[in-house]
Amino acid sequence: MTDTNDSAKGTPSVIQGAEPLLLLKSLVAAVDPNDQLSLLKLMRWFKEIPASIPPDTKPMLDEARLLVLRMTGNDRTPEKTLADLAALVDRVVKSVETKAAPPPAAATPAPAAVVSPEEETPADQDRLLFPDFIPEAGEHLQAAESALLTLEKAPSDPDAINTVFRAFHTLKGMAGYVHLRFCTDLAHHAESLLSKVREKEMAYGPGIADLSLRSIDVMKFLIESVQAASQSGSIKKPTGYDELLSLLKNATEKGVVDPPARSVGSSSPAPAAPSTAAAPPPPQAARAGGDTNMETTVRVRTDRLDRLVNAVGELVIAQSMITQDPIVTAPDNGVLSRKVAHLDRVVRDLRDLAMALRLVPMKGPFQKASRAIRDVAQKSGKAVDLHLYGEEAEVDRNVVETLDQLLLHLVRNAVDHGLETPVEREQAGKSPIGQLYLSATHEGGSLVVEVREDGRGMNRDKILKKARERGLVPADRELTEDEILRLIFLPGFSTADKVTEVSGRGVGLDVVKKGIENLRGQLDVTSKAGQGSRFRLRLPLTLAVTDGMLVRVGDQTFILPILNIRQTVRPEKGMISTVTGRGELLNLRGEMVPIFRLRRVLGLSEEGTEDGLLIIVEDQTTPAALWVDDLLGQQQVVTKSLGTWFGQVPGVSGGAILGDGKVGLILDPAEVVRLARTDAPVPLPVKAQLSATT
Repeated sequence: MTDTNDSAKGTPSVIQGAEPLLLLKSLVAAVDPNDQLSLLKLMRWFKEIPASIPPDTKPMLDEARLLVLRMTGNDRTPEKTLADLAALVDRVVKSVETKAAPPPAAATPAPAAVVSPEEETPADQDRLLFPDFIPEAGEHLQAAESALLTLEKAPSDPDAINTVFRAFHTLKGMAGYVHLRFCTDLAHHAESLLSKVREKEMAYGPGIADLSLRSIDVMKFLIESVQAASQSGSIKKPTGYDELLSLLKNATEKGVVDPPARSVGSSSPAPAAPSTAAAPPPPQAARAGGDTNMETTVRVRTDRLDRLVNAVGELVIAQSMITQDPIVTAPDNGVLSRKVAHLDRVVRDLRDLAMALRLVPMKGPFQKASRAIRDVAQKSGKAVDLHLYGEEAEVDRNVVETLDQLLLHLVRNAVDHGLETPVEREQAGKSPIGQLYLSATHEGGSLVVEVREDGRGMNRDKILKKARERGLVPADRELTEDEILRLIFLPGFSTADKVTEVSGRGVGLDVVKKGIENLRGQLDVTSKAGQGSRFRLRLPLTLAVTDGMLVRVGDQTFILPILNIRQTVRPEKGMISTVTGRGELLNLRGEMVPIFRLRRVLGLSEEGTEDGLLIIVEDQTTPAALWVDDLLGQQQVVTKSLGTWFGQVPGVSGGAILGDGKVGLILDPAEVVRLARTDAPVPLPVKAQLSATT
């Protein structure tokens, strides 16, 4: 937790009695002897030792300060020094606790007000520390959850066990520092249970795993309550909190989790077949003798970061307008052109840096998906072996916020209805443990995320039958295999014989499809009977900037995202034919691709449309050709919302200010093709929108 110089914000100087020493003990337990930043943080605490500490303890604290100072230097055995420091601080704490006598009962003042045991109201000075406490607590919970998922495969992994123990131990100290009673008590009981495992007094197993994960869930809820109470209000005790504390306490005292842990607040038993899903091990602490050029980080409020990106976007627009100004491009202004070109390079570098600040790794969404996989596997009685690849691949934070929920829909469906039970898999000649693959890679300017499993695959006959029964597909219409698979993305469509509390194959997939489209991405699905299914998501790395192809349609300029473009074709004689009932088709190396003239789709004049170009775009898994009058070039544009004046316009994902000061509409190719197939013109506010200038 970040320190502060302001004593009014709750520095150790305002804490009375033995609490500063207890805080010091927790800080020492959490410190990394090879991390200079954490050591300097500990040194700073010594400079703020309260005057209330007994004088006879100060010599020992001075000795402890020297040990910390030694670790910040060229200490060849920092781990041993840290152990000596912990032992010394422990002696100081015990000395103070021994001398501290409880006050006489008669001297105890009556409380000013009765505080409900079901809620707690933070003090004003504690609220000031919440902005530091909340994100750091979240980081510790994330590390603990990742380590617990690692223990699913390696229950004796000492590093993972220590990570979980230290997370709860540190949370206890942090929560105690800001006087959060519910968080402190829960962290204390969870830490006590993990201490038994750490000291090998208890064997780690499914029961301890369930209790630990539930402790993390409840702690997350408490942290959210703390955030809500940052300004005012109280923190209420979560439902099932007392029951969870009782389970943790009994397990610690008895040395065994008996009876088997169950969901807090739920009477449904856990299935017999546990999941073997695992997440990657948490990052290890820097080792002695390693790279001394450690990266440092600083927390920045997201609203300030977004304002910076928006400001840089405006700068890019202004730079584009200057670069394309006739005065700059005039042949007799060579010196000015060179200076503007240099400025253009600087602005581009600044733009790339600003966009990179909003990039976050996929590790967070993957970890949430890993936890969901474990929970669903337990509820459905299935064993799952999870394989994660590309956790360090980065994507815009705003994309991740939506991607989190989309991945949860996909992995829940994959486990609950994609994978078979162990018995079914053995009967099919497979390993009883299902294989689930979750990967993320960068391809060009986009992020590709895949969810793949080796389950039963999708039954196309069953999908088509359900679609015909619901009147979604005419009885006389024949569909290709890919078209049948795309039926699962229709709202509410499902082939499940019964609805489970988790998912149904197809239930929620319409939400996934819509979410991907809102992110200007693509979603493809493939499946083979008896071999499993694969969902492939292709997303832009950032929503702030679009790599676009500027096209002319009539006297207007539009932008097509390059992500959706497969290729461009200048049609030759004999390549285009007209088929009754199907319209114009392009013969592209033997593949018949439907043609849609953008002038017609956009409701513009169709005069003089004989010459032009065809842009092949992806419509789900099938291509389509959009007829445009001309290509004006490729350009990165800053995406802007159309605002409340125009609202959501079908076929349009946003707008961008072009170099001439006019606004170009960014078309959504998949939506444009969908509207074209239904013969519905895109209701674009063309004249009103494109006549606007900066």
